[in-house]
Amino acid sequence: MRRPSAIQRGGIVSEGDAIVIAHLLRSREYGQIKIGLQRACEFYEAQRYFRDPSVLVVAGGQHLSSPDVKVRRWAYKLVALLRANTLLEPLREAIKVETDAENLSWAVAAFFRLAPQKDREALRKEENTPFFNTALELSATLYEERPDLERRTMIDLKAFEADVLVQKWICLLTGYAGLPQHSVSRRFSDLELARNLVSHDDKEIVEYSIWALHRNSQGTPGKLLIPPADLIRHPANVRRWLYRLIAKTEGSAVRFTDLLEEGMHDVEPAAREGLALGLATLKVPKLRLSILYWFERERVEAVRLPLIDHLGRNASGSEGDRLFRQTLTDEIARTVSELQRKKIQSVLGVELLEAQPTLDFGDNGHELLRLRLASAGGPVTINTLLIANGSLNMTIDKSSNITAGSVSTGIINTGEIRESVIANIKAQSGDPVMSSLGPELARFLERAAVEPTISDDDRLSINEEAALVTAPDAGDDRLRRAKKFGTFLRGLLAAPGVANTFVDEGTKLINTLSNLGG
Repeated sequence: MRRPSAIQRGGIVSEGDAIVIAHLLRSREYGQIKIGLQRACEFYEAQRYFRDPSVLVVAGGQHLSSPDVKVRRWAYKLVALLRANTLLEPLREAIKVETDAENLSWAVAAFFRLAPQKDREALRKEENTPFFNTALELSATLYEERPDLERRTMIDLKAFEADVLVQKWICLLTGYAGLPQHSVSRRFSDLELARNLVSHDDKEIVEYSIWALHRNSQGTPGKLLIPPADLIRHPANVRRWLYRLIAKTEGSAVRFTDLLEEGMHDVEPAAREGLALGLATLKVPKLRLSILYWFERERVEAVRLPLIDHLGRNASGSEGDRLFRQTLTDEIARTVSELQRKKIQSVLGVELLEAQPTLDFGDNGHELLRLRLASAGGPVTINTLLIANGSLNMTIDKSSNITAGSVSTGIINTGEIRESVIANIKAQSGDPVMSSLGPELARFLERAAVEPTISDDDRLSINEEAALVTAPDAGDDRLRRAKKFGTFLRGLLAAPGVANTFVDEGTKLINTLSNLGG
């Protein structure tokens, strides 16, 4: 078995994560494209799949010919994971023109996963591409579907010692291995060889060695042959994976909190990104405030994105960190980055909307900004509209279930949302689920409207969650939304200072939500 990814294994990728990745892949910046390809690969390696992978298939084919070496490298990997036969011919053509040796090895790995047996044999015998006893022979085995077998010895020791690309692939195969492998020596496992490479003169090989320990199920900071305190002096690419290895588990993160806090101030963004990725799914209470302060001062988007993951995942659930959640909620209105806003909405579980503004000119020559908001089921809430040097004309179609906040103050009219929920309950009285839930939910909303021990933000969130549950087009998704609403209420009612009588009423509603659907 492979080590579980930092991403939760199994299931479907959320709509929010899919939107964020699609946004990255459409970028004109190679760095963002690479991040999008990496994130997509991480999901597939965690056996999580996209409802509509067509965007990835198009992006994978497109980026096989990217001018950027790293973008092409990750495109090869994504093509292999997608296993889309339509990409076999573009991949075949890319192999013919690929000039980077490491990229060629990744292209061969993808080709051996997609191509029929006769085509694989033909590549093995290609005179212009030496195959046996090279890195290509190793890379061709990456996606072999024989997890219960040990890999046979393929590379002689001299080739391993002389060829840095062979050394890299020993590290890569070590990272992905389910069982101990012996690609070079029957005496020494690949893991042992990879560990020893940490003292290599080439710092990129050191980086691969540490990556192998991070990725392999048996790898821990304790298996490093050089102490972390000494490796921290290495270049940023090495520190990046050292931080990830240290943050591989909550236990190791706690043991090395001093190094991790130092890493939050690392001068190199790539190293800080590695640390943020390592912390993304961990709970480390000892570092709580340090991480929060780091997020507040961090300006590099590639670093902020995994920090948003960390804050969001620690803010969710009945025992979620309310300070983290409030920080992210505030950031939605403050950030100028559309990508970060989408990411925050995704981790907080906010329904994502695709907003398409179009600039038009009215009859009198004034510029008009027309904004179409497509609801993802349930109400669309317009938090704040800032109009500079002009005025606003807003038309609300009641049938579209859109609630507009006050333009001058940005304060949302919670009462209108509550009225919309109650109207939905009455309109669906014949629905068995709504007839069971409706009366109790309506009473709870009326009580929440005047409850002094909860905040206006909490009051708004209650009504917004209720609106999602009671939306007329909720359909088969209603029970999932009800469960999510119940989880949210448990967290809210567990907060200090909430009146016991309100907790009692909320608990009754939670029980009703839990029992929906039998």
